[in-house]
Amino acid sequence: MTVNEKTNVTWTDRDDAIAAALFRSVRTTDQLLAAGLFGTRRRAQARLSTLRQAGWLEQRRYRRSIEKGNSFYYQLTLRGFRQWRSEPNARPPTRRFFAEIAEPHHHHAYDLARLWTATEQFAAATGYRIGPVQPEGSFA
Repeated sequence: MTVNEKTNVTWTDRDDAIAAALFRSVRTTDQLLAAGLFGTRRRAQARLSTLRQAGWLEQRRYRRSIEKGNSFYYQLTLRGFRQWRSEPNARPPTRRFFAEIAEPHHHHAYDLARLWTATEQFAAATGYRIGPVQPEGSFA
């Protein structure tokens, strides 16, 4: 566990799980809840807000309503990625990994996140473990 000196926020094991989920794809609060990372919406929103204030996550808006209540998505920042990797000079998997998703790709990004969330739910229910993955558009 490390602490962000500016905001006095401590990085936890749960934050590792959040970062791993966001590494696979951007997610809404509902998708992070469905993946079993939080017990309640209130706790999810509070922790995501804290991680944003620490500079580890970015909250961005879907341009069009994708689904009722899911108008924002979260993604890692470079600082959050390096914190999760525990490497101060870790390189992102793609050049535009931390860029905002272009509007024509919002539905694709949302559907990809739904797929990952369902896969994680299935893995947790059946005892499977998801191994290391690379995000879409990158090479191992």
